[in-house]
Amino acid sequence: MIKKSSLFVLVIAILFMLSWDVSVAAQQDEQNLEQKIAQLKEKIQELAVKIERNPDAEKANEWREMRRKYINELEMIQEREQKLKAQLERRKRGADLPSAYQRERGELTAYVISATSEDVTVRLKDSGKVMVLRVPQMRRVERRRVPNTDMIKMVKKLKKNQLIWARYNEGEERGTYFIQEIKKIKEDK
Repeated sequence: MIKKSSLFVLVIAILFMLSWDVSVAAQQDEQNLEQKIAQLKEKIQELAVKIERNPDAEKANEWREMRRKYINELEMIQEREQKLKAQLERRKRGADLPSAYQRERGELTAYVISATSEDVTVRLKDSGKVMVLRVPQMRRVERRRVPNTDMIKMVKKLKKNQLIWARYNEGEERGTYFIQEIKKIKEDK
């Protein structure tokens, strides 16, 4: 009987091989497109030279038609190449994105710059850095999603320069932060 740990390792290895195969195939597609583009450009140039040297030749119209055909094909292949490069870039960036477990989490003490029911803009007490913390509009209660009315009401009442403490975590989009917990702090004077 296969142990769970060895099964887990096997699954990870298979996933790694599949992702590697996909990236290698995409790179080969890109190389094939580049070769095809180079060939078409060469054919277009040859036909242009033939037409320029013999504009009144019997086959000049045929050469012009072939040249137009190659130019159209070249344009279509270049649109495909751009899409493929964009996909590869997205894939590379996706590999650099942290997983949900690696995303930034933290606590901060800051002064309120502005507050709405959707977000709170703050200036950190320590560094002066400005951050925008989004207010979750829904929360989970016993496996159901319900409006987050308590936090929304509390955030709406925040005044400019009010000192707050907040616990937050990073959202799916890099650089977006969501409030998990927020409290007003009375500042000692």
